Amino acid sequence: MTQTKARLWSVGVVASVLLATAAIVALGQVWRGEWELRPGRSADAVRLELRQLQFGRGMSTTLDVQMSELRGFSPGILSGSGPAKFEYIHDAGRLIFEGAFRSGAGSGTFTFEPDPDFPRELERLGYDAPSLDRRRHLSMVFLDVNLDFARAVRDAGFHASAQELIELRVHGVTPEYMKALQDAGYSGLRVEEITRLRIHGVQPDFIQEARRLGHNFTPPELVELRIHGVNAAYLQRLQDAGMRNLTASEIARLRIHGVD
Repeated sequence: MTQTKARLWSVGVVASVLLATAAIVALGQVWRGEWELRPGRSADAVRLELRQLQFGRGMSTTLDVQMSELRGFSPGILSGSGPAKFEYIHDAGRLIFEGAFRSGAGSGTFTFEPDPDFPRELERLGYDAPSLDRRRHLSMVFLDVNLDFARAVRDAGFHASAQELIELRVHGVTPEYMKALQDAGYSGLRVEEITRLRIHGVQPDFIQEARRLGHNFTPPELVELRIHGVNAAYLQRLQDAGMRNLTASEIARLRIHGVD
């Protein structure tokens, strides 16, 4: 199957992806959308915009893709003029693009074909793949929820459903972040706990430093501390001032009231 792909997402892409995929499969499971392609930020990348304009909606998502990820595509297509057909292959399925290029840019329509083996592969990894509907299938392509990512979540000791794999990607949770949480002593967390830690900027080095200072905070306590701007340096200053064995709530109150 495909390897984990690195990509640069434009501002607001996550919300656009979820809205776009919902629109594409709504009202009769429409599998066609529109695309535009232009040169990317590097010589070997392109910027691909996907749009779905049916049912009175105008949803779109933009992503930077390496040319090597597009089967049947080459730099010559981008610099030339005329019709073109190429594909983006993903573990969950493929996007088939048809259209034309002119003056360094291309546009046309795309269709989505889900990979019928993908749910079975997820099931082998322990996920509830039979519940994977077509909307989730397409969301996994757009958000790059592939088998490597699913395997990494499992191997990091976290229990997630197929839908929760999507939620992890939506909130920017990476395999590296999950591994770091595990190394810091936090394995077996619920997806909701992981995403809240990520959303509120709880970094593993903060957890490790807190433990070095004698604290063993729960995930909700870590979130509370970060919400109120508590960092490792603040914990150290409290220790240096002789304030030890404080609870997370007591530390947060001190920070709220300006004790620095």
